[in-house]
Amino acid sequence: MSFKKDLNNIHDKSYKDLFSTNDAFLSFVNTFIQGKWVDKLEKDKLILVDKSYISTDYEELESDIVYNATIGEDNIIFYVLLELQSSVDHSMPIRLLMYMVELWRERLRNSEKKEIKRKSYRLPAIVPIVLYNGTKKWTCARNFKDIINESQLFGDNILDFKYILVDINRYSKEYLYEFKNIAAAIFLLDQDINAMEFLERLKNIVINFNDISEGNSPNYISKLHTITNRKLKYNSKSPSEVVNIAAPQEMI
Repeated sequence: MSFKKDLNNIHDKSYKDLFSTNDAFLSFVNTFIQGKWVDKLEKDKLILVDKSYISTDYEELESDIVYNATIGEDNIIFYVLLELQSSVDHSMPIRLLMYMVELWRERLRNSEKKEIKRKSYRLPAIVPIVLYNGTKKWTCARNFKDIINESQLFGDNILDFKYILVDINRYSKEYLYEFKNIAAAIFLLDQDINAMEFLERLKNIVINFNDISEGNSPNYISKLHTITNRKLKYNSKSPSEVVNIAAPQEMI
């Protein structure tokens, strides 16, 4: 496995670990996603789905993070599918479709046939989100129909959906500083910046992001260490030295 691929795997695991907690995932959605459904999300009604049941034929394409969310007293259930991406992948619409179909298939397998045949039966909505931290511009098709040959000939008679793209490097640091939450902090550190700018941001986060530095996010320091390791891998200082410089001693 190449050094670059190793680093990407560390990045993916860091984000998977982070967004596997309800607090961090809700922080991410509330900060970077817009939609009527976002305002209705509640932390205690978010359930991280065990991906082991998603029986896609391509194991390496298994989805990164899937949440089952329930909204309101009517028990409107839907899924949020988050795919982590560090490079441009033009197969993304196809991959997302595969994940979505597998989720629906699982739902159908767990429903009685007579229930499925009822007029009132509904499949849960699935909101596909791609979190991208690469430096190149994301040029992949956002609408599924755009990868179908001559799609304009068929109008509304063919399958279509549009995924949400969250491009980390698209946000200004001023915008991210406004939120002072764990998602904004990680994005600030994972943007394409030099070592000096990284250290300045790290110090700012430790000093000013009170909600996460005071212990409301248990994995805060470990995430800083992981991203520090990636961003300063060619720097003469070790990651622990960098964090010791940037953080008050009682936080280390």
